[in-house]
Amino acid sequence: MAQSYIQTEDYTPDNLIAGDQKNLPTEQIILKMGENLERGTVLGKIDRFIKHYMPNPGNEGNGVFGGEPSMTQKTKKGFYYIIMLTATTFSFFDPDGNRLKDGSTGVAYVCPQLSFKLEVGGIPFVAGDSFEIYVTDVAEIFWVKSLAANVDGSEIPRAVLTKNTDATDENCFARAYLEGQFNRERIILGLGHTVESIKDQMRLFGIYFRPVVKA
Repeated sequence: MAQSYIQTEDYTPDNLIAGDQKNLPTEQIILKMGENLERGTVLGKIDRFIKHYMPNPGNEGNGVFGGEPSMTQKTKKGFYYIIMLTATTFSFFDPDGNRLKDGSTGVAYVCPQLSFKLEVGGIPFVAGDSFEIYVTDVAEIFWVKSLAANVDGSEIPRAVLTKNTDATDENCFARAYLEGQFNRERIILGLGHTVESIKDQMRLFGIYFRPVVKA
């Protein structure tokens, strides 16, 4: 896993930094493959994923998931459980033990936390057959351009890229500003974000947006 450490970044007079701020603290990050981003891009970090989704080995029925479940921005980390009520209906529980809405096999199940589909097999389910979906932390944190529609944790804007970085072909190291004041017209936002929609969130991390100040 990459070492994360803080250092200061040389001042670049390109109007990204608001006011006379020099030597702002930065952190080494790993930019995910496929990203090719410019200095000033607002970043988010991927911090969760579905590690596995599987039937209980002791099930009597041999139905399976009809594809990988899909997370939402409200997906929790931990184990989700599906418990068959009949051959074609089931209950669904989140990692906190809350019973969410019931569902049926053969049709898409959609709730605020997850969506998935259970397919019946040649041997019918019986009451008590079960499945689990495990959502957990990623082994290594990757950073990407923060998009409002992302569901893997990167929808939350957390940092600002210090330099143009091309990770088109492979993951690569980059640096991100951890705090500071930035010109609101110079930062680069991902789809669905605006300065107004993210400014309060960014303040929690010590990042503020100011009107443009000419260099």
